[in-house]
Amino acid sequence: DSGAVVTYHPIRTILLSLLDCDAAELLARAATLSTAEPLVSAGMSELIDPCGLRGSDGDSRAGAVAAALGYALREALHTTGRTRAMLIVDDLHRCDGLSARVLGELNKHTGEMPLFLLTACQQARDARLPEDTQSILLRGLTMTEARAYMGGYAAVPSLDAASEERTFLPLFLEQLRALGLAVDGLPHMLPRRLADAV
Repeated sequence: DSGAVVTYHPIRTILLSLLDCDAAELLARAATLSTAEPLVSAGMSELIDPCGLRGSDGDSRAGAVAAALGYALREALHTTGRTRAMLIVDDLHRCDGLSARVLGELNKHTGEMPLFLLTACQQARDARLPEDTQSILLRGLTMTEARAYMGGYAAVPSLDAASEERTFLPLFLEQLRALGLAVDGLPHMLPRRLADAV
């Protein structure tokens, strides 16, 4: 990926994966569903060629795309014989705003289907997500906690933990461990980037 924000890109990727199809097959399915499921059909078409609501400047079809995603989730569950789904969207702050709106409206199109939606974001709770969204603040580890983590132990809270910098992220520490590096209490001795250690 280029890193550029593309309309509905994460939703399109998820939906195509759930339905195990490509863009042309999705358009064919949209045409098939146009009579029985017009909202789902419109959402599928919008994913391939985003144009918004005709005659209504500035209005999106995020609701229709959410209906299409709900349909794809139901189809995937039926195909795999599963009864519940978990959808993970990382770096929500990097996604386009319409994708976040789709996720915010998804619960209107899932019916009674058990769905756990997990998003990760570097910012405060996204206002486009449902009001009952639960937020969990994830933070970096202190040097003491990082050394305990690397050693495989639970960190004992230190008295001065409030004043220590929380600069060590668990994924970074796991990569350091994989490279055979240790956290020895000297943060300036560690690579600032993993690329510097390879």
